[in-house]
Amino acid sequence: MSSSPEVPKQFLSPPPNQIDLSPAGRQFLQQIAAGGGGGSGTVTDVSGTSPVAVVNGTTTPVVSLPTKFPTWYGTSPPADPVQYPRWCNTATMVDYLYYEDADSTQWVQQPAQVGAQGPTGATGATGATGATGPKGDKGDPGSNGGYVQLAQVVCAGAQSVITFSSISGAYTSLKLIFGGRDTATGSGDLSASVKINSDGTSGNYTSVTYLLGNSSGATSGTIAASSAGVAMIYCPGTSGNANAVGISELLIPNYANTVFYKQMMVSGSETQGSSQFFASRMATWKSTAAITRIDITAAGTAFVNGSIATLYGLT
Repeated sequence: MSSSPEVPKQFLSPPPNQIDLSPAGRQFLQQIAAGGGGGSGTVTDVSGTSPVAVVNGTTTPVVSLPTKFPTWYGTSPPADPVQYPRWCNTATMVDYLYYEDADSTQWVQQPAQVGAQGPTGATGATGATGATGPKGDKGDPGSNGGYVQLAQVVCAGAQSVITFSSISGAYTSLKLIFGGRDTATGSGDLSASVKINSDGTSGNYTSVTYLLGNSSGATSGTIAASSAGVAMIYCPGTSGNANAVGISELLIPNYANTVFYKQMMVSGSETQGSSQFFASRMATWKSTAAITRIDITAAGTAFVNGSIATLYGLT
């Protein structure tokens, strides 16, 4: 607001017959009484036309203030401070009170007063949806829940037994993949046996149930367990099978479970002479113990060097 020319705006504050003095204003008048009223004293009454101080037992007016305080609003003080004893500097929003003592006059800055906090306003309307942000960086690939290789044996030196021991129980299932051949000269099936936890009691295993087929037809049947376990791994002999191989995939779900018997399933194929066979087999180890060791024993003489068995754990 411009200070020249200034258009007076009068606001009567406080109401007639009252003096607008905050506790800080009372203190200010006490200081006036102490320094400008001829002695020390305490303001005891701030109503009426002038505050009254008791000085040495005598009632003496300390300062005479009008009961109405017209306020001047502007960036500079009013030209007539008697008419406008209160000035609000609109540039800084600071209030001043005009004071005249015995030998000087000045505008005295009034202490700011903070009013009571008002009630919380109503919640505003929901703003418009912002623009779509840029595409974030690609995250690290998570686990695919696949198989983890635990161990692998590559046969050498006429090896007749493949052993996996100290198997961790940290997985949900085991898978064993075999590919190889027996050194025996027979041309028929020489399926290797699977023994669990070194258990050589045949009665602790069920018989193997199988379904076998080739281009001529299919057949099914059972194979009794033995002290070597159950004949689950397809493995042909060498006669008439030069460079041929038998392959098997053995699955043992819940191998670390201690509630149920351990069931085993195999799918595989092998060459027997000039015929190609595909078959499925299943058997059960009748124990609730967790599996920690698997032995695969050749049914003929030994495994041909280079035969491979790999054990995996399913996460």
